[in-house]
Amino acid sequence: MEKITKNDLAEIERQMFNKARDIDVCAFNCLFTDFPKELLIDALSMYQNKDGGFGHGVEPDNLNPNSTVYETYMALLYCFQGGFKNYKENEMLEQMLNKAFNFLYNRKPDWSLFDESNLKFAAASRFQNDSNSTYPKMAIVALTIYLLDDKKVYYKKALEKLGQIEKELTLSDSLTFEEAFGYELLFNILNNKQISYAKNVYDYYIKLKEILLNENILSESNAIYYVLLNSKLKEEALDLIVKSRKNHGLWEVTHEWGNMYPEAESAKLKWLGLVTYRDLYILKQNGRIEE
Repeated sequence: MEKITKNDLAEIERQMFNKARDIDVCAFNCLFTDFPKELLIDALSMYQNKDGGFGHGVEPDNLNPNSTVYETYMALLYCFQGGFKNYKENEMLEQMLNKAFNFLYNRKPDWSLFDESNLKFAAASRFQNDSNSTYPKMAIVALTIYLLDDKKVYYKKALEKLGQIEKELTLSDSLTFEEAFGYELLFNILNNKQISYAKNVYDYYIKLKEILLNENILSESNAIYYVLLNSKLKEEALDLIVKSRKNHGLWEVTHEWGNMYPEAESAKLKWLGLVTYRDLYILKQNGRIEE
């Protein structure tokens, strides 16, 4: 079983402080130290616009400064992985979430991955092509339910969207890894909150997930999904994640932008901290970091 040793983690910490963005350093500190989580909110707030949404490259592959659904979803994911369990934990968190959910549920309720404003700025092709992907709709519903409670209006709106999410799933004949992660997150949070859902829909999701995992080959680029989706190759995937750390001490992003923007190379540098924090989060959850 491959693990990140104490010496490995010390080296990773040094390289994070040297190379990672402030937001990813804050997230790293929340994961491994008694770092005040409020500072993660401070770092996130630098990416939040007046309309409540997030932009400015919080997701390094999209340099659009305007608020988009995906960038706002990424901010919610930072809160989730940063250890926040409820908006009541922190007044700054509550204010930030209220604005973010207002943006998502009132200003951009379609939750499309594509945003026309992305076309005016350097971004990966997946942000500039109008695809039919259902991601991150299901993940937004999941994180709304997780971070709020049933007294909040956006919590109730999230529950109202469950039917639409279930219908979109049953109309799909395949899933991408991102979509499968979104549904996995949704069903896990619904179970945790003891919220009912249609069993036949869940069973159909399991069927599509198994097809996805069986039709692909475990690799460095998809190993994290084999863990997140609780695949039978989960342990092998965890070993692969540990071994894929680069000689400079951090992990590197494996995907490309799919276009000719020169900013794609600088985005890879911004990804160093984010992908390292993401992989460490998964490894810690699965007991792959030496105590």
